[in-house]
Amino acid sequence: MKLCLRNNVSATYLSKENTTCLKGLCAIGVLVHHLFQYSGLVQNIYLRVILQSLGFLMVALFFFLSGYGLQVSYKKAPDIYLKNFPKQRIAPYYLIIIILIAIYSFALLWINSSLDYITVVRSFFFSDTIIANGWYLQIQLLMYFAFYLINRFIKSDKEKSIAWLLFLLLYVLLSIAFDAGITRYVSVFAFFIGIKWADYKRIVDNHLNHKRRGFLIYVSVFVSFVVSYMIWWLTDGYISICVQMICEVFFTVFVIICLRFIPINCFVTRFLGRISLGIYVIQGVFLKVFRCDHIYIENGWLYVVLVCTGTFIGGVVLTPLFEKIYSLFKNRKISCDI
Repeated sequence: MKLCLRNNVSATYLSKENTTCLKGLCAIGVLVHHLFQYSGLVQNIYLRVILQSLGFLMVALFFFLSGYGLQVSYKKAPDIYLKNFPKQRIAPYYLIIIILIAIYSFALLWINSSLDYITVVRSFFFSDTIIANGWYLQIQLLMYFAFYLINRFIKSDKEKSIAWLLFLLLYVLLSIAFDAGITRYVSVFAFFIGIKWADYKRIVDNHLNHKRRGFLIYVSVFVSFVVSYMIWWLTDGYISICVQMICEVFFTVFVIICLRFIPINCFVTRFLGRISLGIYVIQGVFLKVFRCDHIYIENGWLYVVLVCTGTFIGGVVLTPLFEKIYSLFKNRKISCDI
């Protein structure tokens, strides 16, 4: 069995199968980021900086893949896709959130012997949530609503782009004004980049296929990412926030370009991609369970092994449930997005 599929990678770098593989890698990246935060194993300051930023960067890729996937599907049959969007995309996604609220409510009752019922209620809206990392699910749902409304009421592509930029800018400003956590807004522009990549993929590919021009683009994006990454960590306040947003965009573009010549499609990444949503949403339970009063695993490495084992098993168990939920709202089976 070949480890990775290498045939015509540049032509299929954003295929459904390849993006599913990337989702799997991103889910592992988020898990590694949280294991670093909880386990206390990593002491090297430079490695700590990289692992701390890994979560932000992986979420940016998730947003890109979501925006790209939605736009590709929309372009195939705009009217039909938009007509079915509330039922086939928003409704099942929100139902999954409701199920996760129930799962975390039971888990936290066992872990803490109590539950903040106000937070439970807020979890159903765009506010605090008892779901670990559930802020991403809320913002993803918000992007779904924006995607539907912008495409429903605006016809011109140029006006849609303006509407997206205004919406995202307003969202970021309101998040800062209401002192929302930085994780809730620094990565959202990657969603718009994904949409525009889908719109102009042929033009982008033509530039990247040109040997000299493609090389210059690749080097420029890489250098821009490295420079912005350094500035991000050397500054603070609003300057750091702005640079971080720019950095995450450059990182996302850099990774997507790398997919053109680095094969990631193999049985492992396909498996991880299929259960990526489950990995993302259930890891918080095991991160808390193995460091609670009932079960406290002091050894960092044993803690990592147990959390990973529980997370992968939980992901495998939840994935058929998520797929069943989507299939209830559709005529055909689809893979669930994260």
